[in-house]
Formats: sequence, structure tokens, C-alpha cells
Amino acid sequence: MVALKWKKANHSLNAAMEPSDARRVYHRRIGSVPNASGMQRAFTHTSRMLTLLVSGVRDKECSRPDATSQLHLTIYRESFSVKRMLLCLAVFGWLFVGSRLDAGKPNFLVLMLDDAGWSDVTCFGSRIKTPNIDALADAGMRFTDCHSSAPNCSPSRAGLLTGRTPSRVGIYSYLPPGHVMHLPADEVTIAELLKAKGYRTGHFGKWHLSRLESEQPQPSDQGFEYSLGTDNNASPSHRNPKNFIRNGEAVGEMEGYSCQIVVDEAIGWLQDSESDSDDPFFACVWFHEPHTPIASPPELVKEYKRLYPELTTKQATYFANIQNVDDAIGRLREQLADLELAEETVVFFTSDNGPLNAFSSVGLRGKKSNVWEGGH
Repeated sequence: MVALKWKKANHSLNAAMEPSDARRVYHRRIGSVPNASGMQRAFTHTSRMLTLLVSGVRDKECSRPDATSQLHLTIYRESFSVKRMLLCLAVFGWLFVGSRLDAGKPNFLVLMLDDAGWSDVTCFGSRIKTPNIDALADAGMRFTDCHSSAPNCSPSRAGLLTGRTPSRVGIYSYLPPGHVMHLPADEVTIAELLKAKGYRTGHFGKWHLSRLESEQPQPSDQGFEYSLGTDNNASPSHRNPKNFIRNGEAVGEMEGYSCQIVVDEAIGWLQDSESDSDDPFFACVWFHEPHTPIASPPELVKEYKRLYPELTTKQATYFANIQNVDDAIGRLREQLADLELAEETVVFFTSDNGPLNAFSSVGLRGKKSNVWEGGH
């Protein structure tokens, strides 16, 4: 089963949030509290989401929303505490999961794109072919006013895992190479909590919460038993990346495209762990796409150039990049079905923050790294 949401813009927020609001005191435990109106909005949206969950509302429409809407497919809201996140997960499990309902332990799969926008998928009006993501939207629940916890990579991921405002855990912007900033080991993540309840835990793809192969906390310190990931982006590009780290050990060059490599690893982990244990799983599959530097299968780029001759090569490459991720998600969904886990698994799909392209966030002000709605 799947939980989905797209964000409906409230343009009154544009005037309320200025760039200076993002510059706070970034101590681990002590930071400036968001303004009262922002906190009120956050808790209002939290209440709305829980109301949707409890009532079991399921929006199966797959038509394009109005131009002031942005795709995000997750239950997360930046003011959530970990307890609220777990409450949402628990409610989803009780409402929608079948055979594990009595045990109360559904599987959870978090799919995250990097720098994608609401108008990058077919069911929200894009010309990009995304049948597998569309299938999730058609079968699932969409929330209409949810936001990522920050407008760029690292703080957004920290907020998702901990349920805390990112600045309060010491992550106030993306982690530059070699930076001392990282997610502290003593922060409690949702992976740690679920692992303590008997879940198998795995992380696949972009990490960007610490330097891998360093003294900084690793995925294993944050609750993930298994990991294949990178510090930041796939390098030198999405094609044949050389910077993956598997469980603390460098892998070297891997053949193929990052999204397919990440899904291959997740599928292998699911197959192995499912054969060894009946315990439920929590998996984060965090794609590098469509973050730059972009590389896409030439045949897909060529097809988009044929379909839409007006596209530049750069635009066609971006379109192909999103479709390549969709193909990978399709393979992962098929594997869940083959393992008879599809009806026992709650799937969340989101982007970490807003996009860089204007055509990826139609109708929204700002883009990635902006505190306006186009950024988160």
C-alpha cells in the first residue's frame, strides 16, 4: 500500500517568510523557535493529516491539480516529533495493511528523489512518462499541504529521520565536502526505534548526513543494519558511479545508472533478509536523481527528443532521468509483489526539497534552497 501527498500552495505564506527567517541560532539543542504563525500552521496541517488518516480518506483521482500545487509524497511535516511520526506510521499500518494488521508491524518503504518537483510526474500534468509513480498515486492517499523540513538536501533528510527541526540537530544547510557538520550519533532516528521493535533496517542511495568512511556517525550508528550509499551525489555522474560505500567499505566503480544500482541493492537485501527472517522491514531508498550532474540512458533521451522536438538536449536528458527512476521503482514494486510483501508494505514517495527547474514546480514561487514554497 502507499501513502502519497501533493502540496497545495498557500501564497499568503510568501509574504510571511523572508530569507532572514532561515538564519537561526544553530546549536544542537538550542535554536530559535519558528514564529508563532508558522508553528500554528504546522500543527494545523498535522491535525489535518491525522484526521485524514483516521477517517481513512483515500483520494484516487489522478488529474492535474491547479497551478498552485506541488507534488510531495510523504507524511512528514517539519514540526513532527518522532512520536508523531511513529503515530502516523502506526495509523497507516492499521488502516491499510492487510496480513500484518493483527501483528501491528507492517513494512515501511521510503522512496525519495533528489531535487524533483510536483510537476515532474505524469499524473500531475508532466509530459514525462512515470507509470509506476502514477500507479502509486492511483492506489494511495495524497496529502494536499505537506512540506519537507528544509529547502535543501541534508537538513531535509535529518528532519525526515529524526522528526525534529533540522537546525535543532545541528544540520542547518547541505553538508559541503569535508565539513564538520553531521547528524549526531545521540539523535534518535526512526530507524533506531523500529530496529528496537524487531525491524530489519536498510538504507540505499544518497546519505548526506555525515562523511562516510570517517569518524563521523555512519548509517549503522543511526539504526541502519545495512547500507549502500554515497556522501552526497553520485560521482562522476549517475552513470557508472565510483563513490558508493557498502557497510563502511568503498565499492569502487559500479556499472549502470545510480537509480538502477540502488534498486538492485535494495532488491538483493530484501531477497536475502526475507529468506532469513519473517521480521518486518524499514527501508530508505534515496535516489540521487535528478540532482546534477545528470546522466540518462541515451535511448530515453533520444525518445524524448523524438516526441518533443522543441526540447533542448538538457531538458530531454532531465525527462529521461525521471523516467529512468520510475523504471527502477517499477522493478522494486514488482519485487515486493514477487515476495508477497506488496500488501504488507506502506510506501512513501517524496522529493527531498524543491527543484531547480521552473517547469518542475509550475505555479510556485522560488526553487531549491529558497524558503518560499517552491523550495520545499
